[in-house]
Amino acid sequence: EVTDLGCGRGQFAGLLLDAGLARRVVGLDANARLLEQARRALHDLRFEGRVQDLGADAVVPEADTVLLFDVLYQLPTAAQARLLHAAARSARRQVLIRTADPAQGRRAGSRRRQSARRPPKPLRPIPDRGWSRAMPASRLSISARASRSGRCCAR
Repeated sequence: EVTDLGCGRGQFAGLLLDAGLARRVVGLDANARLLEQARRALHDLRFEGRVQDLGADAVVPEADTVLLFDVLYQLPTAAQARLLHAAARSARRQVLIRTADPAQGRRAGSRRRQSARRPPKPLRPIPDRGWSRAMPASRLSISARASRSGRCCAR
């Protein structure tokens, strides 16, 4: 089970459900129009879309995995902290975070074309340039147990 915070049109939810990597996805987003598009696109999959302003309401449905992809930079600092703590409390296994600020000239979803003749290069950490910080996913997971004890930390 996955909760996708700021799910938009549900592209990632659809990917997870189609690939069999999630049994069910609950997507939260403040934009009702985008959620309606997600519901139409994922009507035959186990997707539930809910309208929720994550900056004002940090209630996160319990799930094995909670996703925060390109959401945090859109919120004030205090709301970011509330949402992170709520996500960590609600996650039975892990919280996965991807963030970038497009106002800094970079989109987290930008891609570089790879030649079909060459295998892709192994991933390596990207230095912090003010717009993004990349690190191994294991470092981005927040221990649900640590959150329940009041301490959130990256592994």
